[in-house]
Amino acid sequence: MLMGEHLRKLSASVAGLGLLILIACVGPATADTISPELWVNVDGNDIQLPIVATPGTKPGTWNIAAGETFVELGDADPQDPNYGYYPDGKIGIDVAWDDATTDADPFVTGGISVLNFTGSTQIFTLNFLQPVIPSFAPSISSGSISIQVRDIFNSGAAQLTSTGGGAIYNPSIDGGLLAAGQLLSGTTLTVASAGQSAGTTASFGPIATGAVNTSISLQIQFSLTNLDLATGTSVFEVVPVPEPSSFALCGMGLAMLVAGAVRKRRSVRR
Repeated sequence: MLMGEHLRKLSASVAGLGLLILIACVGPATADTISPELWVNVDGNDIQLPIVATPGTKPGTWNIAAGETFVELGDADPQDPNYGYYPDGKIGIDVAWDDATTDADPFVTGGISVLNFTGSTQIFTLNFLQPVIPSFAPSISSGSISIQVRDIFNSGAAQLTSTGGGAIYNPSIDGGLLAAGQLLSGTTLTVASAGQSAGTTASFGPIATGAVNTSISLQIQFSLTNLDLATGTSVFEVVPVPEPSSFALCGMGLAMLVAGAVRKRRSVRR
């Protein structure tokens, strides 16, 4: 009896230790996040966009709402045949960034729309920066983009083009461009019928990447014809990779749980 009781206690202890080890292995990501930043460059001007970032339901997550912002760049020409489309007679861009979320991986996803009221084709550069604390290494990165152009005012034509044949989607880690993750190089989306739209998608990864010391960022850059709408969603995720010792620890924890279960069955049979 005493030997059986001792084995049951030992099995419980081993199983408990194994469970604690497994909990440590699958616990929260090593990185934490703080409030992100979003700004747009148009016609050579860097414009910070106001955003509201509130903590999410899980530790390290943020729910982000930028809403809709009209960035005024001057007065429209009353002689322009499209003058009536310009908000209050002003040129500029209408930008919205909604349904965005960041996570402690770090991870960001969201939808952005840009409506061009500048009077001409413009190059738009949207920049998202997510600070990361603490740093971690190594990492695995992946991402995707879906982007569309729409002839919203029924002019019969619209075009969205990658700038200079470069990529539309440009991810970075610590300010260094992740060239292997660039997407939609040399892309042109053309609409030739009133009110129609055209779009495309692309993705990369997962690929092995190095350390993340300060931040991840994503730049979306394209040219857009006047009085047309660009919309899209994008994802960029950088996941910490467990060290080999962590894998060994997880394996040991699982082995302890299995050993504990086997001893328990044997003691019950006795």
